[in-house]
Amino acid sequence: MKLRLNIIDLFLIPIVAFLFVFPAFQYSAIGIRGVFDEKRFWEMLLFLFLGLLIVLLPKLQKKASIILTNISKPITYSLCIVLAIGIVSSSFIAKYQEWALLEVSYYLLIGLITFVVAGITYEDFEKVCHYVIVIILAVVSFYLFRICITYVLYQFGSFPLWPGTETSIGLFGFADKRFFNHIHTWTIPLLVGLGWYHWRYTTKKTISYVIPVLIIGWGILLLATGGRGTALSIAIGFLVITFLIREKWKFVRYNLGLTVGTIIGYYTFFKWLAGGRNPTVLRASSSGRLDAWINIIPDITSKPILGFGPMHYASINLNNWMSSPHNWLLQFAYEWGLIVAFVLLIVICVGLYSFANQIKRNLNSKSCSSKRKWIKLSLLWSLIAVFIHSFFSGLINSQLSQVWFILIVGYSMGIYYLEKERNIKNKSFNRMQFAIIGLTIFFFASLLNWGMKHPIDRKKSKNLFLKKVDDNILHPRFWQQGKIGLEDYHPKKKRNEQGREQLSIPSR
Repeated sequence: MKLRLNIIDLFLIPIVAFLFVFPAFQYSAIGIRGVFDEKRFWEMLLFLFLGLLIVLLPKLQKKASIILTNISKPITYSLCIVLAIGIVSSSFIAKYQEWALLEVSYYLLIGLITFVVAGITYEDFEKVCHYVIVIILAVVSFYLFRICITYVLYQFGSFPLWPGTETSIGLFGFADKRFFNHIHTWTIPLLVGLGWYHWRYTTKKTISYVIPVLIIGWGILLLATGGRGTALSIAIGFLVITFLIREKWKFVRYNLGLTVGTIIGYYTFFKWLAGGRNPTVLRASSSGRLDAWINIIPDITSKPILGFGPMHYASINLNNWMSSPHNWLLQFAYEWGLIVAFVLLIVICVGLYSFANQIKRNLNSKSCSSKRKWIKLSLLWSLIAVFIHSFFSGLINSQLSQVWFILIVGYSMGIYYLEKERNIKNKSFNRMQFAIIGLTIFFFASLLNWGMKHPIDRKKSKNLFLKKVDDNILHPRFWQQGKIGLEDYHPKKKRNEQGREQLSIPSR
């Protein structure tokens, strides 16, 4: 059998390669904090490559146009309003215009690439299905393999216990365990759904036993990192899925078995055999989030229409202890305004509700295969979990989550519109292609505009920030040092009264 690659594979392979390489292989000898910036750098290159393909290849433009022409007019107008407000806010309101335009264009291109993936799914469901299943199994299997190897070395006293505090190897490719939990939120529902499908509906007994082992291993790492937001969001999604399906008790019993196995495994490997580490998932504090949310509300009400401008919350002048409020709705309400925040909330809720309704019809249909039903149920579970988790974290800002968004949301949209009646009009279809090209070029221009003022080498920015605030903590948003507003590359220097050199920082 010959391996034949076409334009579609050329577009999908870099996406899944990015998702696999960084969690599985990345290793930074100089410290885990550098890993975040490296991911961002490669994500920028990935988006530049995919954007270039979209501009140059009409076939990919047509893929995205298929979905865009099928979206209902209210949703289309809503997305146009969001984009228009984002551009206006970035150009005329935002204090740091180049950063604001960068974020708007970044979200824009993420959306366009997602529509391309959806269009590919619309025309070749099985191909994208294989990519999704393979990347999930590959990421989980290889990462667990690494953990097992280092755990054995830990028992011999030659390696720290994962996740540990050793900065050079403590998290194996993640700058922080919360970014690792983001991947849990995307993948655990799909992994459990895949395991249940093979356990209940196929005769492939080997894989039906292998996948639960992967699920339990992945769950053990979730407990070890204390991922409360992930655990809560997955549990809420589980309740929704259980409500929809008929085999409720069997599905609950299957998941109870996985949960018990996960808890036993955690206590065995991370408490009993690892020196008595206490489970961290039961932490009671809000980690400062509640204070941040309470403090941001008066600011939102002071500029409710267009907000303060994209990326503004990350300004060093605000003295926020973090670069984002760890709540996507509050982040958009503060930076883009309440109109955008509520429009996005409505669009997302309508999308989830429509997808769930379609799945209910699938469950009552004999013509829909068990595989299709459980793929869609798992996707819905993952989308609900991510939606809930994003209210408690900076999930929308992290690089791997953004690429997982492209793959999973694009796949879900493609399946959804695959089962709807085709509605393609040639005139609007052609106009849509020109719009896609223009919006992609806007991304290139925004990235170039930002890059001319902010070199990618972040070491000077980090050092200046740490020196200014007399701290050793970096705050991720776009880069690992997510605070903006410093004259961080070409600072003006002046002498103070003692004759010491001092950097000129914008007034507070």
